[in-house]
Amino acid sequence: MSDKKKESIIRHFIFLVMLTLCTIITIKNNVHIDNGEDMTTFQYFAVYLFKFSPIIVLSALEGVIPSIASCIILFIAKTIINKELAFTTAIYIVGGAITHYCSMVGLFSKKRKALIMIFVYMLLYGSVWGGVLGILAGRGFAEFFPTRSIYYFLNELPEAFVAVSIVYIIFGMAPNKIRGLFFCGIFYRTDADPLSKKIADIRSSKLSMAVSATIGIQAIVLGICAAVYANTLIPGMQGTVNGTESPEVTAIIEGINFSEVSNVIILEQRVSEIETARNQNNEVFWFNEQTLIFDTKLIMLILIVIIPMSVIANQYAQVRIAQPIQRVADSVGAFYEFGASKLDDNLDRLRGLNITTGDEIEYMYRTFVKTAETMVQYVKMIQAQRTLADELRAQQMANEAKTIFLSNMSHEIRTPINAMLGFNEMILRESKDPEITKYASNVNNSGKLLLGLVNDILDFSRIEAGKTEIIPVEYDLSSLVNDLINTTKVRMEGKNLELKTNISTDLPLILMGDELRIKQCAMNLLTNAIKYTETGSITFTVDHRKIDDDTISLRIRVKDTGIGIKKEDMEKLFAPFERIEESKNRTIEGTGLGMNIVKKLLALMNSRLLVSSQYGVGSEFSFSVKQKVLNWNPIGDFAATYEETLMGQETYRESFRAPEARILVVDDTLANLTVIKGLLKPTKVKVDLAESGYEALEKVCENRYHIIFMDHRMPKMDGIETLHAMQEMEENLNKDVPVYALTANVISGAREMYLKEGFAGYLPKPIDSARLEDTIMKNLPEDIIIRPGDDGFEDNLAGDGISCEDLEAIGIMTKLKGIDFDTGSSNCGGPSALMEVATDFALSIDAKASAIEDAWQNEDFENYTTFVHGLKSSARVIGATDLSNLAAYLEQCGNDKDIDEINKRTPELLVQFKAYREFLKPLAEAGENDEEEQKKPLIEPEELKGALRSLKEFVEGNYFDSADDVVSMMDDYRMPDDFKATYKEIKRLLSAVDRDGLLKLL
Repeated sequence: MSDKKKESIIRHFIFLVMLTLCTIITIKNNVHIDNGEDMTTFQYFAVYLFKFSPIIVLSALEGVIPSIASCIILFIAKTIINKELAFTTAIYIVGGAITHYCSMVGLFSKKRKALIMIFVYMLLYGSVWGGVLGILAGRGFAEFFPTRSIYYFLNELPEAFVAVSIVYIIFGMAPNKIRGLFFCGIFYRTDADPLSKKIADIRSSKLSMAVSATIGIQAIVLGICAAVYANTLIPGMQGTVNGTESPEVTAIIEGINFSEVSNVIILEQRVSEIETARNQNNEVFWFNEQTLIFDTKLIMLILIVIIPMSVIANQYAQVRIAQPIQRVADSVGAFYEFGASKLDDNLDRLRGLNITTGDEIEYMYRTFVKTAETMVQYVKMIQAQRTLADELRAQQMANEAKTIFLSNMSHEIRTPINAMLGFNEMILRESKDPEITKYASNVNNSGKLLLGLVNDILDFSRIEAGKTEIIPVEYDLSSLVNDLINTTKVRMEGKNLELKTNISTDLPLILMGDELRIKQCAMNLLTNAIKYTETGSITFTVDHRKIDDDTISLRIRVKDTGIGIKKEDMEKLFAPFERIEESKNRTIEGTGLGMNIVKKLLALMNSRLLVSSQYGVGSEFSFSVKQKVLNWNPIGDFAATYEETLMGQETYRESFRAPEARILVVDDTLANLTVIKGLLKPTKVKVDLAESGYEALEKVCENRYHIIFMDHRMPKMDGIETLHAMQEMEENLNKDVPVYALTANVISGAREMYLKEGFAGYLPKPIDSARLEDTIMKNLPEDIIIRPGDDGFEDNLAGDGISCEDLEAIGIMTKLKGIDFDTGSSNCGGPSALMEVATDFALSIDAKASAIEDAWQNEDFENYTTFVHGLKSSARVIGATDLSNLAAYLEQCGNDKDIDEINKRTPELLVQFKAYREFLKPLAEAGENDEEEQKKPLIEPEELKGALRSLKEFVEGNYFDSADDVVSMMDDYRMPDDFKATYKEIKRLLSAVDRDGLLKLL
């Protein structure tokens, strides 16, 4: 037998025992009281302590039903023994009902609550019942007065204390196991299971209690109304108490001849006469003691009937109303308790209730079921969507992690590859051993191939991370096509392939678009064609379709006679890291990213890649991009122009030396000055530098030059204004000297514009060393030029091998972030020159960033455009391509007065620009740790003070050339450790020509 079953048997046994004992004790005590028997002291004490307490204990422990049953048995017994006192059973029923409801709310669990219950019982069985008995004894309301009521109240203390103590010991102090032996123990157990708690909640249902309270109130109201209207319902009650009418009433009744009454109207009149006589003889009926006794008995008899009915109604309400509602509520609440994990189980549980009451409760239940079904469907849909969203988010996070990893690894791998290629280039230049040169050449080819693979991965990761942007700039289409053909020819070396070009002669010369991305897409197509074509030819076609007066659709096609692509492999073509027929083409190097990169880059340019292929015959790839036209002049016969370019490159193998030549270069960007100086270093030409138009005006009055190069876009006084000022100055020693404009914007009609302004011509930035030397040679006297083959030329050249400075610069520059070493080295004329220019660039970052930011915030868009123009040039020189492109875009925005775009993109420019402080930090550290620096003598304190004093005087007088000389002198010494940071800042401010900053610091 299970423990629960045993517990149930014990509980029912205790219930029967308590019911029996309670009934017997209560009946016996009432017999002693009702019959007025003489009792012994013990009997009197027993009756005194256990008159009402058995009912209290029974109701508190077992509930109102057994107490009502016991009271009904008591009522029957009292009716049999002494029917005149049967009505006193009402006080037992009232006490049992009150005790039951107090027990349900836990008023026997704590001492303080138990004391309240003692007070309630003393008031009910003492003061209230004593007052009622006073009425029944004919004393009216005298026993309710405090002078009498207090005795009855205190007299019930022992019995109330005993009854409440018994219940408190069981429910307030006993363990849960003992509490569980009683039906009301569920309200006090701390270890009850949820189901038992729910049962307890139903038993204490507010709804059922409300029904009971309603019936109870109705009973009280009914009793009071019965008492109040007794004189109306039972006229002449006092006179008929003993069953006889008064003489007056009897005479009236006898004087009426009822045989003559023929209708109800006459009869009603006779009744009225009789009742009037009765009432006149009972005028004090309302204050009659007999009537008050009758009313009290009537109310108590009504309570005897109504309270059991109320209890029955309570139980019925629990079963018929509260329990169905509670079951529905529990099932609906389970959806919130268990959440979405058990939706189907909870729904089945709700359906399984199957409530069929046939009323509003059933309608509510059916409505809940439909609502729950809809809710479950909706939640499942949301769960499915959330699951898909979580999977997508996880996939995105995985892709992002992969992209970041690829980006970081690609960058880290590129650094040593660039260094390796740089050192290998030194071997190729210096080695005279054919075998070593052959090996180095193979290393160079493999290294470039490896670098291309890494670049593909880096491009892919940047696109995946959303960090690739299309930045339109002005570009020369012929230059783009020329670069593509040259690179393609180089890559075709060693393969028996023919490159066919079909370049439309009416293509516009100058376009606006992202030159780098277009070139990258076309180059990927050409490289892909070379890889998968063993014999035959590759046809490169460039043409266009005019859209409107300002726009064309530039179309590029690459057709090969390679292996072709199967139809089933077309989907793999654009998948990342997928290669077509990999087992067959495993000897072909590649990552499988090329076409994917092209596809995504074209998507960024609102275009797409078109492919047509026949397996075993060849493939054709093409795309079209919308481009803005800045110069409609056609590029002409590109094939003939290209041949002339190749011939020019072939003939330009010569150089020159001109130690006696002197030129002036004017540019507000120190980096550009350093580049030109570095490019001309092998020519031995003496180069003077000026960082502003004002400084240039001073120098042309002090020195005689053979040629002057003047930057166009400079703040405060641009190149054209400076040239005009030079021509008007009487003190100018160089009025007849040719002046060439330096410009990064090679726009349509540029040559004519500069010639009209008085320039001898122009050179585009970044400066091409061959074009620069050619321009200088044309303007130098023949007698100071030393050409190849002249006496002393070879000796001079012999001394120009690869220096230690170049090797050191390669080791440092190839490790820098944000710098394309090959581009920067090419633009600057060598690794050491690049390092010097980049160092100057780093020193000017704060000043230039501040100037750009100030001009932007002050809405000085003219100077803003000039400043970003300078940044475009200096960034391009050192190989900071992305920064240069963004600056070029903002310069174009400044020219177009596109304020919205300037406001939108300038913060991004400043962030990128300032990031180079960290990127180029190793240059400053290299300068500080330079062994040559440590070998310099430490400057004496007095010499340092004198140098700073002189420096301040020159800056105050705007003699920056002389200030440069002071700093050059100071560079021959090693600065004290506590002055190094200040000295570095002095050099930075001097390079930025920041007079106010220098004076403040000095």
